[in-house]
Amino acid sequence: IAALDCYICSYVEGQTDMSCLNNVSSLPVINCTQKYCLTVREEYLKKPSQVRSFLRDCKEKPLLVNGIRTDDTCRTYHRSCQQNLCNGHNGRVNNSTTGSDGAGYGGNHNGIIPGKSNGHQHWQHQGIGSIQSLLLPPLIIYLYCCISCQCN
Repeated sequence: IAALDCYICSYVEGQTDMSCLNNVSSLPVINCTQKYCLTVREEYLKKPSQVRSFLRDCKEKPLLVNGIRTDDTCRTYHRSCQQNLCNGHNGRVNNSTTGSDGAGYGGNHNGIIPGKSNGHQHWQHQGIGSIQSLLLPPLIIYLYCCISCQCN
């Protein structure tokens, strides 16, 4: 299996740095040897524009490939894709490589000019711990989401 480039970041409500949500071009990119790039967006039912947590990551087998889970408090969008940098969207659409702009949902648009650097910091899997500081926050967000919104 060829390696897959995925954006990687995490956000939890209350953080001042919101680049994970709205500045994809500033995010690190990981060279992932697993099967999926993913996003998990958790928002409040009563205030859908208020994001409780957000995750961009790389996984072998996502909890839910593409779907939405809802409970009394939260709606959680699970999106997975298998193209390079396909997880650069707002978390509500399936992926960002199909030309869908997530109309009505504030989709992200990025352009790459031939011959110019894409501006992304690129991370390589080089064994356990080489990107530990990037992978630990997504685990914390996942656990936070499951505890706070009773993930199934």
